[in-house]
Amino acid sequence: MLKDLVLRVLNQTVGEYFENIDASQLQLSVFSGNIALHDLVLKRNICESLGLPFRVISGRCANLNLKIPWTGLNSHPVEVDIRDIYLLVVPGSSLPYDEEVEEKARLRLKLQLLENIEAAQKELTSNEHATEPGYFEKLGMQIVKNLQIRVESIHLRYEDEYTNPSKNFAIGLVLSKLSILTTNSEWIPRYVYDKAATVHKLLSLEGFALYWNCNSLMVSKAELDVDARVERLKEILKRGKFDSLFGPISIVTKVRLAINPEKGPKPFTVPKILFDTVVEELAIGISNLQFQDMLHMAASWEGIYRMQYYRKYRPHGKAYKGNYRLWWRFAYNCILEDIQRRRNNWRWIRMLHHRRDCKQYHKVLYSKNILKKTNPQMEAEIEALENRLDIFNILLIRKQIDLFRARRSREEEKLLQEQSWCDWFRSWVVPSPEMEAFHSPQEPITPDDMSSEEKRALLVAIGFTDATNLVVLHTPPDYVDAHVDFRLDKLKVIITQDDRRWNVRRSVSEGTKSTIMDLQITRCELALDSRPINHGLKVTFKLESIDVYGGDAPEDEDDDEGSTPHIVAPRRAEGVSNLLDVVYEQAPLNSEFDQRLRVHGHPLDITYDSATVHKLIACFTLPKHVALQRLQSKAMLTYKQLKARSSTSLRRIMESHEKFEMDIHLEAPCLIIPQFGFSPTTLNVIVVELGELIITSQLLQI
Repeated sequence: MLKDLVLRVLNQTVGEYFENIDASQLQLSVFSGNIALHDLVLKRNICESLGLPFRVISGRCANLNLKIPWTGLNSHPVEVDIRDIYLLVVPGSSLPYDEEVEEKARLRLKLQLLENIEAAQKELTSNEHATEPGYFEKLGMQIVKNLQIRVESIHLRYEDEYTNPSKNFAIGLVLSKLSILTTNSEWIPRYVYDKAATVHKLLSLEGFALYWNCNSLMVSKAELDVDARVERLKEILKRGKFDSLFGPISIVTKVRLAINPEKGPKPFTVPKILFDTVVEELAIGISNLQFQDMLHMAASWEGIYRMQYYRKYRPHGKAYKGNYRLWWRFAYNCILEDIQRRRNNWRWIRMLHHRRDCKQYHKVLYSKNILKKTNPQMEAEIEALENRLDIFNILLIRKQIDLFRARRSREEEKLLQEQSWCDWFRSWVVPSPEMEAFHSPQEPITPDDMSSEEKRALLVAIGFTDATNLVVLHTPPDYVDAHVDFRLDKLKVIITQDDRRWNVRRSVSEGTKSTIMDLQITRCELALDSRPINHGLKVTFKLESIDVYGGDAPEDEDDDEGSTPHIVAPRRAEGVSNLLDVVYEQAPLNSEFDQRLRVHGHPLDITYDSATVHKLIACFTLPKHVALQRLQSKAMLTYKQLKARSSTSLRRIMESHEKFEMDIHLEAPCLIIPQFGFSPTTLNVIVVELGELIITSQLLQI
């Protein structure tokens, strides 16, 4: 009986994403709290129901284990263990248009956005009127605090042969291990009790990578069943033979949370939150074929973005040749759709219907939330109205109903306090006109009818104002409430020339792959300190070294570099450890300035290499028939916004008379241009020394 109940609950919660879960997939141990699910199959139509233009070919989760210690929630952690997730998707452009599915996905997305906005508003209100949490709230916080999550073996793969029919490609995301554990101060996993002053979390990430295989074997086109495709994905993950764009990397992040830093024997001595992240090595690589596929994919997605409004008119599965009448009808309907939409927006009949929908939505919400009258017909009417109205009007009307409820409760309480016992008895037998007015539908509240507090609440609800930041009282001015440390030991960026092609008969890649440029950055550190008083901020950045080679970098410093051009090399003075040091402070302590910027940089030797430059130009040349108008317009819009923000910030600094301290000392790079490009035997070179850039500021006494 308990197993049937658990099955019913699981089907209701995760049944929207996985196929029907039966008893053979469930292992349940009641007393130990172990719930184990095996061989979960992802639904084929999950992407379509979520409004995503993909189609699932194979999706499976081998193991999902949940351990809940029912008898020891206050002493044992809740553990979540997920293993072997494999997902294979393809573009959904070949899917026919389904109006019902599209409409459901659009309505689901709107309602989800409404729920997120209202949840954020409720959280803001609860923070302003915070009370002491109860037992169940403390228990829930304790469970979340000690939640242990382990994930192993994830492979998500997207295969595309429709974007560029002459060249297919496969994009994949792989992950070997991920763990989020609660530990002690020595970073050893253990249980943290409710009275603990500090919580330590350890996040470990291993084998995380993003790959892009050009001219790859398409697993989705092979005549295989679901199990065989999953085995093929396992084999790809196990071998690790793919062209990585990012990674594989291993990350260790240590998080320390101080529950109440203002309490204890030494208040305000430790940060409220501390992040410490270490990445040993990060490799980023891109080839000419990957760059071309990215551009084709961006152009394809731009077409999908424009086509999403006209999918209902598009002929499905029809080629252009021999079906010209259908495609001309498609073009005619698309143009007519735009014309009708623009005209309909300014028609009086459309405005009248919109106003009627708003009033009717207000009326039914008033009946449901205030008069507590509900029925299936009313629920269906609310759903239909929310489907027609936009998010702004829905939020506005819902907030008006909340204001009605708050005002009604205050006036009822005031009226009851003013009435005598006899008046109360008479109103109970024969309701007074004032009380009847509370139960009658009312017109929407106008801004003239609102108090200042109600106007502020309404503006916050619809997003026209930001919540005020509450500053902790009695906080020392030098207290750092958040500290972030990030360290990257080595970064490699490799650009390659890939001339390989996939041989279908032999199932191998044939051709060559050579390195065009190899960039290496050593020891990169970033530190951030945040202070609640005066919004203080300090950012520190350090860079030890940067080297750029025109080919594969030599493995040993003693190797002969004559065959590998050393294009960029650091030149540091004796006793200097870092190539670049940057410190930015906002509201610095013990200073008369409002902002401070310090930049110290040492020179680089940059040698021109004609062969590398020509290969880079050939690698990043835009393919023919690729127009990225939407991306270009977006980039131009971003540039204009940044330009406007920069000018606004400068104007604000000038108007507010903020004092900006600068200490910039940059030694410009040295340019070396050989006579014939680059050659180790070339004696005729041009050396350009650009000197130094020094900027300092000081206060003038007037």
